[in-house]
Amino acid sequence: MVCEAVDEEEVSLTPSEKFNAGDKRVLEFRIPANVDFALDKPLTLVFDGRIGAPDLQPDAMERGIAVHAFSLSRLLAFDISRAGAGAAVPNIVDIYQLQDSGASWQPVASSGIEIPVSDSTPDPGDRLAVQAAFYLRDGVILVYPDYLDFGGSSYSIGVAGFRLEQFGQSLASPLSLDFSTLLAGGENFADWGAALRSLTYTGGHSLAALRVRHPDSGAPPPRIRTFGLLQISDWMADTAWELRPGWGEGGLPELSWLGGDRYAMSAYVECIEQNPPCSPRNNKFGSALRATDDAGVTYRDLASLSGECTQYDFFCIQFIRPLDNGRLLGWVTRRGTVDPGPVTLYQSTDGGASWSVYGAVPMPAACVGIDYPYVVVEDIVYLGSGNTTTGQPVRDSLFIQATCNRITTDNSGQVFLGFEEIGRSAFATVDSGASWAENPPPPVNNGRVIFAGDNGVVPGLQGP
Repeated sequence: MVCEAVDEEEVSLTPSEKFNAGDKRVLEFRIPANVDFALDKPLTLVFDGRIGAPDLQPDAMERGIAVHAFSLSRLLAFDISRAGAGAAVPNIVDIYQLQDSGASWQPVASSGIEIPVSDSTPDPGDRLAVQAAFYLRDGVILVYPDYLDFGGSSYSIGVAGFRLEQFGQSLASPLSLDFSTLLAGGENFADWGAALRSLTYTGGHSLAALRVRHPDSGAPPPRIRTFGLLQISDWMADTAWELRPGWGEGGLPELSWLGGDRYAMSAYVECIEQNPPCSPRNNKFGSALRATDDAGVTYRDLASLSGECTQYDFFCIQFIRPLDNGRLLGWVTRRGTVDPGPVTLYQSTDGGASWSVYGAVPMPAACVGIDYPYVVVEDIVYLGSGNTTTGQPVRDSLFIQATCNRITTDNSGQVFLGFEEIGRSAFATVDSGASWAENPPPPVNNGRVIFAGDNGVVPGLQGP
């Protein structure tokens, strides 16, 4: 790959200029539009010039070449905060791009993508959101915005599919997938709100999703919800989802593809679904980790991440993300009377049969000095491993969105009233959490952040 300098004067020195040890210089390059970033395919910066002691005259220095390898990480953030003319709600998807792990988010296109919304009865609960977005390769993205429409005492949800090119600068051919199959199992707002978060790309134009099936409302407790795996082998050639024959227990799940026919999911469990049903002092929401090795024919339980959850938590949900080489990364989101402190990360190298402490996400700066603070990790984006040499320590790169929250109480400090968000932050690590950099959060409203590159998890992302 050849990078073109923004300004030739910015990347060259005149014969009389000296670049002393410790000096810093800002270099700017134009990255080719469709570069697929990957940590194991770094860029190389080459210095070609005269190298010598600072006090030597130029003609006394000897020519030398120095190289520095570095990797970029193109992240894309989807933000919905603007409304088109006559729109009842914000309906323009703005896409922002980050080409390093810092805070220099820039809009990909100035116009944004306007999603048609025909809603003649706007409600404060109506909203457009991007729950699912996937990077394929060569600058191509699949985006699935969903619109939640409250109509009096009922509500409905609609899903649109878009194919974007050049990382969101242009709109390609529309997508016509049958999302009614995916959403047909929802009977409450929470399930519908999480439905598209269970949609994932599995390479080769294939998609997988989870559908929730509810028990009869008159069934005695425990009224256990179940979920089934849906697949579509080629979204470019077909629009019909294939429902696999098995059902796992739980609801509101998030889906992670582990390669081949292997999937893992976080299954939310409500109070009424526990056997025996929980008491008011127990968790109103808990979770379990399930997995399938045969594309949804059968399911098995994975080990829980930790014993962090207590009976005082309003809810306590486990999340998992796939890393390379079959590893899993997990964390727990809690809301309740929890102890302040960083969020612990867990790792499994045996497919979820056991977990060990991986590291911790530090407290955001906004949490320092406030009463009853706690951190919620909103999402983790795995960028890949910077060291794949056999026998050498793995150096994972992660991008994490987190919020600082505070538990609110009455004046006595004894009566719990609710939760308050204090501020958002973004954290990045390139050494598996040994050190962290805290940056301002990405411009995300009702959207997600995705990695536009190859992190080593999805086969075929860089291949033919």
